Amino acid sequence: MDGATAFRNVKYRVYDTSEAASFARFIAYAVTHPQLYLDPAEAGNYGLKFDQPAINKPLDRAGAELASQVGMGMRDIIAADPLYLRELILPRLKKASQALALDTTSPYFLSRDGRC
Repeated sequence: MDGATAFRNVKYRVYDTSEAASFARFIAYAVTHPQLYLDPAEAGNYGLKFDQPAINKPLDRAGAELASQVGMGMRDIIAADPLYLRELILPRLKKASQALALDTTSPYFLSRDGRC
């Protein structure tokens, strides 16, 4: 109406729903074994997710997402992690995965310097 955009950011995610079950199993494992995936410096932030009233916000979000069309594809993941603890775990995994490059001539990953 006033010329300003209605949204600052829109996230659109596409994934194969058949892969959601294995990802949900991984998330269920990761959030119950955070010491394997968290940067030790972030451990305090993980514990804060369990304090009141912080615990209510992700539960409300889970309820809203499950009630929406988004929840249909995310059901198993939300059930495995209704507190969205994955938001603390996944960034470190993403950063670690960027340390490797895919060798397109074989089924292997290579270090970024190409030596191993």
